Amino acid sequence: GNSISCTYGHNEDVGVRCQVNATGVCTYGDIRLVGGSTQYEGRVEVCINDTWGTVCDDSWGSVDATVVCQQLGYAYTGYGKYYSSAYFGSGSGKIWLDDVACTSSNTKLLQCSSSPIGEETCSHSEDAGVRCEAPCSDGQIRLVGGNIPNEGRVEICISNEWGTICDDVFTSVDAQVVCKKLGYLTTDALAFSSAHFGSGTGDIFLDNV
Repeated sequence: GNSISCTYGHNEDVGVRCQVNATGVCTYGDIRLVGGSTQYEGRVEVCINDTWGTVCDDSWGSVDATVVCQQLGYAYTGYGKYYSSAYFGSGSGKIWLDDVACTSSNTKLLQCSSSPIGEETCSHSEDAGVRCEAPCSDGQIRLVGGNIPNEGRVEICISNEWGTICDDVFTSVDAQVVCKKLGYLTTDALAFSSAHFGSGTGDIFLDNV
């Protein structure tokens, strides 16, 4: 709408480099994701003594990834996907954590059991990473668990969380509405009940649709 024309287009895009305060570069226990294609994925880095460092992938798993996503506020599905072997690129400098073993009761990475901070036998080729789910928009619908993209368990987004719909009186007419919203044809839309595409998790947002 308000676009302007530059002689050489994006070859003239500007950039900046800012200085950071030497003290308080980061807060102890903070985490960030680096090297991903979105803000919701990347190499896990943790702040210790004002210095960012990585996490070794020894014992790294889905529970650990989920805690990272929860700490970042990205745990919209309740699950995080874990990556090992520097999937998002090798970091540099300190490797702060090794043998991380989180439990579902942990809400921050440094609450998890691990080797003593800074004690590790790893290289940056073992840097751990995660992928969290991006927030969804209210009313957004998706199909999950099907063998093809146009079938699956119906999930709806409410308050940045995905939830399911109970099958009480859910009919082909309701299925047509879902298909139309997703951009599919409404003819011959089929409704399935009894968790035909597997049981979901989290909240059940709608009933008697």
